[in-house]
This record gives sequence, C-alpha cells and structure tokens, in this order.
Amino acid sequence: MNSKNSSGIAQNGNSMNSSRNSQNSNSSSVLPIDLVRQELVEHARKNDTLIVMGETGSGKSTKLPQFLQDARLFDGMVACTQPRRLAAISLAARVAKERCCELGNEVGYAVRFDDKTSSQTRIKYMTDGMLLREAQTDPALTRYGCIILDEAHERTVNTDILFGIVKMAQERRALKSGEKRLKIAVMSATMDVDHFEKYFRCKVVYITGRTFPIQVRYSTEDVDDYLGSSISTVLSLHQSVPMDEHFLVFLTGQEEIETCITVIKESLQNRGIARKMEVLPLYASLSQQYQEKVFKSYKKDIRRVIISTNIAETSLTIPGIRHVIDSGRVKQKQFVANTGMQLLKVCSCSRAQVWQRAGRAGRESAGNVYRLFSKAQFDKMSLATVPEILRSPLSTVCLQLLNAGIKKIEQFPFIDPPPASSLKKAIDELSILKLVQQGAQGIELTELGKKAARFPLEPRLSKALLISAALKCSEEVITIAAMLSTENVFISPANKKEEARAAHQKFHTADGDLITMLNAYKAYRKANGDRNWAHQNFMSPRHLTSVTDVRKQLREIFMSLKLNLCTDSSKTTAAVRESFARGMFMNVAELKPDGRYQEFGQNLNVKLHPSSVLFGAKPPFVLFNELVETNNIYIRDVTVIEPEWVLKECESWFKTKRLTA
Repeated sequence: MNSKNSSGIAQNGNSMNSSRNSQNSNSSSVLPIDLVRQELVEHARKNDTLIVMGETGSGKSTKLPQFLQDARLFDGMVACTQPRRLAAISLAARVAKERCCELGNEVGYAVRFDDKTSSQTRIKYMTDGMLLREAQTDPALTRYGCIILDEAHERTVNTDILFGIVKMAQERRALKSGEKRLKIAVMSATMDVDHFEKYFRCKVVYITGRTFPIQVRYSTEDVDDYLGSSISTVLSLHQSVPMDEHFLVFLTGQEEIETCITVIKESLQNRGIARKMEVLPLYASLSQQYQEKVFKSYKKDIRRVIISTNIAETSLTIPGIRHVIDSGRVKQKQFVANTGMQLLKVCSCSRAQVWQRAGRAGRESAGNVYRLFSKAQFDKMSLATVPEILRSPLSTVCLQLLNAGIKKIEQFPFIDPPPASSLKKAIDELSILKLVQQGAQGIELTELGKKAARFPLEPRLSKALLISAALKCSEEVITIAAMLSTENVFISPANKKEEARAAHQKFHTADGDLITMLNAYKAYRKANGDRNWAHQNFMSPRHLTSVTDVRKQLREIFMSLKLNLCTDSSKTTAAVRESFARGMFMNVAELKPDGRYQEFGQNLNVKLHPSSVLFGAKPPFVLFNELVETNNIYIRDVTVIEPEWVLKECESWFKTKRLTA
C-alpha cells in the first residue's frame, strides 16, 4: 500500500505486541500457561479461589480446565463458562482433540439447543446462561467441583450474575458439613483485574503471552463512513499483500456485515479483479454450521476475509489472520433509566476492546491493524466498557434471582451493584405483571411468576405466552415469541430492495408486524422449510432455522408446565394480539388528535418505524416490541390492539397512564 490508502489510513503508526495461540492440535506444543502449570495447581490446592490474567492466546481457556481436572483436587466436573456459544463449542472440540477422546465423552459442551455431554463428562464447556439456568434448580451447583468463569473482562449481565451465584454456592458448601468444597477460577484477558481481586479476595496469577509484533495504523482523519472505508481497505489490501495473509474486519451487526459482503463481491466482479476471495460472515445468530466455516482449512490461492461483530474479539482463534480492519464501533444495548427505554445503539468501542481486536492479527506471526478512526478519536475512547448490568433493564435479572431462591435482591453480592432505584423499578414492573408479590421474608414469585421464570425470555414476553394458553392460541404466540427472540428473518439486500419489498408484501396484514411475522413463518413451514423458497422470498434460511430451534424449546417448556398447546381455530388474529397486549401492556402507544403517538410507559412521543407494515397507517392503539432512537424515537414490531384487552389485565395502571398522558 502507499503511505495512505483509500480510507485515509496512515502507513506509519504504533507497534505493539500481541498474543499467539498455537494452531497445532498436538497437546505437546508448549503454551505460555504450561510454564506456570505447577504454580496454578499448587495455588488451587491451597485456596478455593484464584484469578488468572492471561493474554488471549496464552492457552488459559483450553489448558486450565485440564490442569485442574488432572490434578484431582476435587470431585465432580470442571465447568468452564463462556459468554458465547461458538467459543464453548470450539473450545470443547479443541480440548477433546488434545485429549484424544470423542467429543461428548470426557470433554463436552452445553449451549442452548445443544447438549453434548454424558455421564462420563469431566470437563464441560458451557455458556454462562446455561449455568445460570442450572443454578435456578441447584443453587449450590453440586454437580461441579470447580467452576471456571472465562472471559470475565467482558462483564456481560450473565457473567456478573454468575460471580454472585458461584460465590454464594462456594460459601454455602463451605458452611455445610460433609459437602465438598467448590473451587472457583476467574480468567481475564485484560490487565484490569483489581476489581476481581478485591471482590473474590484472592491472588492473581499472571501469564505472559507469546508475542509477535503488530503494526497499528490509524486513519489520518475522522471516519464517519466506516462501512465504506472497511470495504475500500479490504479491496486495496487484497491487491497488495500475499494471498496467504487473511483479513478480519470488525463491524457492528448483521445488516452491516451482509451489506459489506454483498458490496465486496460485486466490486470484485465489476472491477475484474483476478485474485480470488472468500468472504464469510461471523455473528452470534449465525447457525453453528455457518459459524464453523471460519475455522475450516483454506486454500492457499484464495484470500479469506471474515466480516465479524465483536464475537471475534476474544476466545476465538481464526487461523491465518494477518490483517485486522477495525471500525472502532460496537452495537450496544443501553438502558435509559429515567425513561425506561432500552436502546440498541452503535457507539465507540472502549480502548480495551480495540486492543483486544488488534490482538487478533498477531496470533501466528507479525500482523497489521488498520484502525478506521484517528489517534485523537482513540484517545477520547473510554478505558473499559461499562458493565452490561449497569446499562440494562433489570426485570429479567430480578426474575432469575428470585427463581434461584434469593428473596432479598438488594443484598445479592453484585460485583458492581446496580442503583437501588433501578432494582426497585424492576421489582415494580414484575409486580405490575403479577409475577411477584410481597411475602413474609421478602419479595417472592407468584405461581404465574414461577412459570414465567422457566422461559428464557424477557418477563413481558413470558407473560404473553402464559396468557396465550388460556386464550387457546399458544402455537401462534410461541411462533411470534421465537421470531422476536432471534434475528430478523426478512432480508433486504442493498441492490435488490424493491424485489425484496415485493416478496415480503404477500405476508403483510393490516393487523401489523407480529401477524406479518406469523404469516411468513407459516408459509415457510408450508414449504417444508425449503431453503430455495426462503431465498426466493428474501428470507434468511439461517434465521428461520434459529426460529424453529427457539420455537421447539418454548414448546417443550410449555409441555413441562402442562400448559395448553393449541392452535387458534378462529378466522381472526384477535386472540393472538390480545395475548401480546395483556402480556406487554406497558408497550402500548395511543394515537393523539395531532397525529402523533404517545407511548404509555414513560409518556414519550414516538413514531412508527418506517420498516413497519403499519407505517403510514393511523390505528388508534398499537403494541410495540422495541424502542429505537435515531433522530426520532421510533417504535418497531408494531401491532394493532384494542384498549379493552389492556383493561382486562391492568385497568388501574392503564387508566392512570392515560390520565397523565
């Protein structure tokens, strides 16, 4: 490349070192963690808790579970939790290969919709959400002798809750005579471990990573069009660097990634570029089959370009990556406590995140990082990401904790306690939903709340499911709930927007977006889940498969609760819409005389999102699933409802909100 490429990236920048993870599956290959094996085992022998700080690539995720299991320090399994399912699956496969055993026997994994363990399993990789579900029925986590909380620096909601859950389980087992003690290991890839050290009151073991030099290049100016800059940087590098050097591009979400892939492919074709390129997406909602493509062997004469969300920041080792192109952005959920809004916004990464991303380029040899932001922008970034639990609504968290038998949530040992006002707001919401009540010893779940807690859904959506059983339309409501819990099944390529709009039109209904989703899934099922049918109708086969998986899980929970599984026999969708209105009544908006909509939860002025099938229509009352803020506040996934449905469920709340609107 010249001193400045088409995205304005300066050739000269800072050099750094980054970790390398051996790609050799031979377990005799020495990793940095092997050098401190004895120290780790001895520390675990003498203490119940340890913290391990090791750069990505030091081998901690694959090796520490084996060290502790082989040392025979405890009875029971070793559980190693991961924030993402892909990491849990790939790590389990790697360790099973190292130990020359079949995956699912001595080494296994458990993620949503897929449990590959057996009675012989001794090392179990799992998502943090799966361990949380187990804790609700077994608070002492008695199946495990050791629990390793990996990627602790990511500070997801689930990980933060697990800190408290495993700490309480450890204390409970220590106090109970005859109970086997629980060992805990916390692993972080960043240096900021003081917080963990104070919380767990234990020693930190530091592991030095293998290092290869990395050249960091900043943009010479601020970049607004980071998507366009990503594309131009990929195309420029593709024609100038050796073909065995592969690229990893960080963007913010599925839509950006798919657009990026489409434009890159079209540009290669239109420009007649002879060099071959394979462009692969990587984001959380991709099916396992598609995610695993990025790890498969590659041909030397074909460039591989991975376009990913922050899923590739940590845990994963993608072979052959020499060049990282970093947008410096991430899509984050943000909760505005004073309005009650949860927004999904694109914002700047933290400095810790961009250094993690940079480390992807130096895993096997020297690499390069192209930052699509200036050094001045980098200097303005926050040092670390704000823990997710401090920027999320807490109703789901409170429901989970209550279901785990914790009656005084304000006394739960949060590593970073949320504001008391946020916890109160969450409990008030659960009370309005009739999922909790005041008991003799504190807040407790109602019978309805106990059932709602069984579903891996937001409480309002769980309430809608429970109501659907009484209204005899549970199959339809389960389908819609599954679609709301996964990525959008409708796709609209940048170069085929009109064709996509025409294809989607056949599913549209004046009842709104939720029923449109239902119509689309019914048509997909009628076509026997045919992938070609999905492509012809501009729907994602991958996301439709995810919907089917979620739907199956929700049906199984329904049956375990002995709830009525039935199909709406009426010729209208009234029962389906009523179920959602009565479960999600806090997500209602009313049309005002001046033509604006006002939502009831916080009396916000909102607009129908342009993507809604109701855009341009003026139904008097609507239900929405999501608030989105850009230049305006929009409501998405909008459906027509009747006010009397809400009155049935919470008349006093509804009337009070209307009076204050």
